[in-house]
Amino acid sequence: MACFYIIKNSRFLLLEIPLPPLTEQQRILARLEVLAARIESARRLRQEAGEEAEALVDTKISEMFNTESANWRPYKLGDLAKEMCYGTSAKAYNETDGIPVL
Repeated sequence: MACFYIIKNSRFLLLEIPLPPLTEQQRILARLEVLAARIESARRLRQEAGEEAEALVDTKISEMFNTESANWRPYKLGDLAKEMCYGTSAKAYNETDGIPVL
């Protein structure tokens, strides 16, 4: 169970709080600044990595579906489908060659 005490402003300002020597405070501050810089660097690297990954995915998708360089022809799915139905209870791949069935 937490206990909370209400201290009036005038009394609060009179409280003495022990602090380490100034040199120790400066050492702590320097360490915190180093850690803050490392955190910021990690955040920046994570942001850059995410942007690069997104650009790579976009590039690969563009390359994969670039019909000019791949000599692909566009087809309508309805022209390629053998059967269109709600679903099947059979395995969704061809067992002889392991090609998935859409």
